[in-house]
Amino acid sequence: MGPHVIIRTHPLLSLLLAFQKLISMHAIVKKRVLIKALLNKTSLTIIVAHNMVNLMS
Repeated sequence: MGPHVIIRTHPLLSLLLAFQKLISMHAIVKKRVLIKALLNKTSLTIIVAHNMVNLMS
């Protein structure tokens, strides 16, 4: 009789767990989008900086 048995038998608890999972999944997706945006910005900055260096030399 472990704690996971209680979760299975209690509908409210399992609902709460499912909701928590959904929220964490949403957070992961948000993080990925943020990371992607950051990477795009960084690569853009690198390209611009590279072009500036090329222009100067």
